[in-house]
Amino acid sequence: MNLSIQHQFFRFFKFIQTLDMNVRVHVGQRIRDLRIGLDMTQPELADRVGMRVASISEMERGNIGPSLNSLAPIADALHTTVPDLFKYVASKYSKPKRQLKLLTQATDRLAKLDETHIRQIIDQLDVTLSRLQSKDG
Repeated sequence: MNLSIQHQFFRFFKFIQTLDMNVRVHVGQRIRDLRIGLDMTQPELADRVGMRVASISEMERGNIGPSLNSLAPIADALHTTVPDLFKYVASKYSKPKRQLKLLTQATDRLAKLDETHIRQIIDQLDVTLSRLQSKDG
């Protein structure tokens, strides 16, 4: 793969990681708010779900996300459901969710093209992004 194309895909995946960070932050906030609403300490939550207190702290600050295996025990300990842990994400971040869907659709379409056409699209994307940034700045 051409170095320029690799760079463009790297930028795309950095954007996806940013969305992932937003989800971690808001799930962590939701866990903290539910825990505090129950007058539960971090050590108490950690004990109930079999995790380290440091992991609960990191999770609540959005530095790490809960593992798939820890979601149900955390939800149970907080007297809620797994989907409810994502409540803030759905309400505050519906736009990035739509953006992620659009980006997935774009990636699916790009995957069907040859390298030359992908480069042309990336070049046009760079021009468009540059124009948008100059309007915003």
